[in-house]
Amino acid sequence: MEALAASTTRYTEGPGGTEAAPNLKPPRPTIREHYVHIDDGHFDNSGDYYSNPGEVQQIIKDVLEDKPAHILLFAHGGLNSVSSGAARVGQWRQVFKANGIHEIHFIWETGFTEELADILRAKLGLAERRASGFSGWWDSVLERFAQPVGSALWTEMQWDAERAFQPGNAGDQFVAWLIEGMKQMPAGERPQIQLVGHRAGSILQGHLLKSWQRNGGTPVSNLILFAPACTHQFFGSSIKPALADSTLRQLHHFLLDDKAEQEDNVANIYRKSLLYLVPRSFQSRDGTVPILGMEKYLEQLDCSGIQDRVEHYTPSKRSDFTATNSHGGFDDDETTMNSMLKLVLGREPDHKFDGGSLSGY
Repeated sequence: MEALAASTTRYTEGPGGTEAAPNLKPPRPTIREHYVHIDDGHFDNSGDYYSNPGEVQQIIKDVLEDKPAHILLFAHGGLNSVSSGAARVGQWRQVFKANGIHEIHFIWETGFTEELADILRAKLGLAERRASGFSGWWDSVLERFAQPVGSALWTEMQWDAERAFQPGNAGDQFVAWLIEGMKQMPAGERPQIQLVGHRAGSILQGHLLKSWQRNGGTPVSNLILFAPACTHQFFGSSIKPALADSTLRQLHHFLLDDKAEQEDNVANIYRKSLLYLVPRSFQSRDGTVPILGMEKYLEQLDCSGIQDRVEHYTPSKRSDFTATNSHGGFDDDETTMNSMLKLVLGREPDHKFDGGSLSGY
């Protein structure tokens, strides 16, 4: 699960600048072909898990020369630290490889992890005094007190996702290089492109789709979203148009039942899931904004003209596809992760995720 924990990455200076510190898990050389690190719209060329333009171009070239059946681009949510994102890469890559999938993770630093926990802890005393023991008031008091700082942080995180794929920025360059490399391949040897986004990763993938279309990419096979934290408006401006013009062939939408959403928590302080806190406190000063990953707003989602290209999965209605009980737990859940593989492959996977490959991060 995406934990509210500070990043523990360390840095050392090498001959060419900042390089990977020793005794990291996983060592950078073992995952270098499976991640791209973007910060503030640029390749992040510092720290334990760095990226730079020349190396990213070479990685794309090497990956395409291996002719994988699928390239899967994974965008984690905003509560992941760099180290936990890298740990996922290390834990998952063998399962993907065994199924003929080359996955590349977007590591993006949001700063949201530590800041969100700090905001809620700072407001804890105020909430206790105002709520005066009435649990029904607790969350609404926290929402009001956390709004000014939380809204600014959430806005900045959304801007980071957009900035990554603006024309000429790192994400857009990555997309352009990948598309150009695929165009050099015989049509029958080109990999299928698969996109997966968890929580705020849905915002990153929405902007990637715009970049993909702008750069003339072939159709993306699937977009798989776990508890997407984007708004219905963002869906309408970024994802729905891609489905309508066949830039994207299919959307698979995983979300929690509303009861489970209300039984979740944030940092053991806010007594509902993060997806409740975002629309009530961070997204707008003027009222609740419908979020794509919330079941309670699903009937309001405008899928006109694309109904046959959108599938929704909740634990109560599709327990064969997902069995998680928390909105941060989709990428820990064996049923969900193996459903993802099945959707990508169009068949049962040869090698499945298990408890061992879904732990350690």
